[in-house]
Amino acid sequence: MVRMNLREGRMGMLEGISLAAISMCITSLFTLDPESTYSGGNATYITLPLAAFIALLLFCLITEVMKRNGYDNFSDMLDNCFGALGSNIVSIILLIGFSFSAYAPLMRFVQIMHGLFFAGVSYRQILLFMLPASVVLAWLGFEALGRTAKCYSVVMLVVTAVSFVVSWNEIDSYRLYPLVGCSAERVATMTISQTVSFLPALMGLLISSSGLNGRKTMRYVGVRSAVISALICFVVQLLLGMIYSYSDLSNLIAPLCRINHLRFGDTSYLRLDKLAQMIWMNGGVITGAFYIYSGASLFARSFKISDIRPVTAPITLLVAAMILMEFDGIFTKYEWLVDTWNNLGFVVFAVPILAVSLAALLKKRPKGKEKSIA
Repeated sequence: MVRMNLREGRMGMLEGISLAAISMCITSLFTLDPESTYSGGNATYITLPLAAFIALLLFCLITEVMKRNGYDNFSDMLDNCFGALGSNIVSIILLIGFSFSAYAPLMRFVQIMHGLFFAGVSYRQILLFMLPASVVLAWLGFEALGRTAKCYSVVMLVVTAVSFVVSWNEIDSYRLYPLVGCSAERVATMTISQTVSFLPALMGLLISSSGLNGRKTMRYVGVRSAVISALICFVVQLLLGMIYSYSDLSNLIAPLCRINHLRFGDTSYLRLDKLAQMIWMNGGVITGAFYIYSGASLFARSFKISDIRPVTAPITLLVAAMILMEFDGIFTKYEWLVDTWNNLGFVVFAVPILAVSLAALLKKRPKGKEKSIA
């Protein structure tokens, strides 16, 4: 039997909740395409919490199936239900999904840093500043990711709260109209597509349940982190909708960053916008590292690779290539690919969850797992 060095370690519930919640919130609040999201009106304070709820339902479904059938983690479940070949195919599909999920926040923060603060610096130079941090975190493993996320979670909450406090005079409820933002059909479509903001983090927890001391703790962490993320997304998007009209939001790449020119009265001697942006950027680095690690961990398990660390290198290079292709204009020739991911990326995570859950219910429990505790 191959001895696996997955660098999962052990972390507590607070570390796991912090890691998953940061990843969900960063993806939900910073990577949405403004034109397609806000052009017909702002309904994100409705669609994002609903998307979190749908993702949570899928997560609870598969964790309940794991409990009933005695599986300890998603990879074991995948191997038993689909065999080696099927497991490898699903792992490759999910690896592509995790690569896109890591690409989105890292690309967006490179774009933000260039546009707001470092216009004279090339995209490549900014990427070279951010990407090594993600690689190191992914290399260090799951426990290091959780402990780093725990340190940043409170700081990020404080920075976000202060940002809205100093912008309180700009808040006016009339900007929310029309209240639902657009048609019911559009709200439903956006809700389903935006589940891709929450599913990768929950899938990451499923893959690394051993690092959370078992599936019972993993389920607890997943439920709490999804609920917390849904609440944060609701409050932030609601307040943004009262600071900016939906027509303004449709032209802003990162509206949350725009309110961070912290002023007191009419003076601007105390500006913390750069500090706030650096903190949020670090959240993007943590998110990218978590998804790189999760893709590498699942791939290593499925292909029986003894050490996860060599796997992180090609995944990181793939993510870097995707980001550089975006800024070199190559992706504009394949805009349909990015649009497809934005609209249908949730399928990459939702279909394996549903398929594996159904297969596990129809298949006998793996021998020796019947008495596995939660």
